[in-house]
Amino acid sequence: MARDVMTIRLERAFRSRLHAVARQRRLTPSAAARQALESWVEAEEQAANGRPYEQVADLVGAVRGGDPGRSTRGRAWIAGLLEKRRAARRRR
Repeated sequence: MARDVMTIRLERAFRSRLHAVARQRRLTPSAAARQALESWVEAEEQAANGRPYEQVADLVGAVRGGDPGRSTRGRAWIAGLLEKRRAARRRR
């Protein structure tokens, strides 16, 4: 497989960390960086192609407390808020 060359600039401390991890996994620093970039690109592609719900599915149910019916009364709440703003403008 043909490969193109790409240059990236790394902080010296990060480059040392990359070399250390690569050594532990018995990889070249380039191979370790390639694996990390491949994983990141795959995750970004999945996020871009996934449905919005799938992108936040891990957050659903994470917050406890508050008004449990707020999702069903949202339309009425927004309508009331807009009506209050309209009334406030009329009073000016």
